Amino acid sequence: MENAKEFIALTEKELEKYKSRPNEIAQVLVDKALLYEAKLAEHTELEKKEISFLQENALVRFYVQKKLEGTVNVTNNEIQSFYNANRNLFSNQNETNSDNIATQVYNFLYRQKLVANETKMIQEIIQNFQGDLVLTNDEVKYMSNNSVRITAKYFDKIMIEEMKKENFVNAHNDEVSEMEDKVLVNYYIEKSLSGKVNVTEDEVKNFHEMNRDSFLNFTLADAYTQIHNFLFQQKINNDRLEIMKKVVDKYKLNDIIKDYDKKGLINLGKIKMTKKDKNDEQ
Repeated sequence: MENAKEFIALTEKELEKYKSRPNEIAQVLVDKALLYEAKLAEHTELEKKEISFLQENALVRFYVQKKLEGTVNVTNNEIQSFYNANRNLFSNQNETNSDNIATQVYNFLYRQKLVANETKMIQEIIQNFQGDLVLTNDEVKYMSNNSVRITAKYFDKIMIEEMKKENFVNAHNDEVSEMEDKVLVNYYIEKSLSGKVNVTEDEVKNFHEMNRDSFLNFTLADAYTQIHNFLFQQKINNDRLEIMKKVVDKYKLNDIIKDYDKKGLINLGKIKMTKKDKNDEQ
């Protein structure tokens, strides 16, 4: 594996892509530094299988979302209403970072609306599937005979066969690679925070009750995993920020950005400063 400096440095393609969007460069460098850390991390054979399972599952979700693009819509009013009703969930995030919060809410609401269309599409694919699917003894052993996971694995295999018919992975190679990298980074961060964060069943139930309108006709059982994951992500935001700050210092990312500016590759003058940045200058 290449050294950290070479791995984190923006490629010519990335520099061209973000030259007119300098505000995003810092986050891209942080993401690349986190990915470098995640790739360096040692994983047991069981953890490698878990990462592979999560990446495969994410690939299937990505495929379904691509197939259903444009079938649902989330309005700004829905985003604002959800935020107002759940403002406490975002209390550990900087309110100046409203774009990021809006994106989180949008993704959550979009996912809930998409479920109905997903279910119909998936049922049709499964009903029309022809062929035999067999889990290996190793796959069953890894999933510890967990019926939910085994069912999910069968479902993923069917969907992957469907993708092969369309040459889907090759057609979306860059997006698939980016998605797999995100899964690896999230696994690395969540493993680093293991034991520090917990979401209780009562918290999931309360959230479902308070936001019943967002789940349309879905029961708590239907929405449990989505709610659990959403609440977990909100809880780890502070710790995630600490991990991000560490890689900024460790890999001197601010110096890299200044170097790009000196070489004329980007224009720091176009980067909007946060209130905190302005206060630091005074």
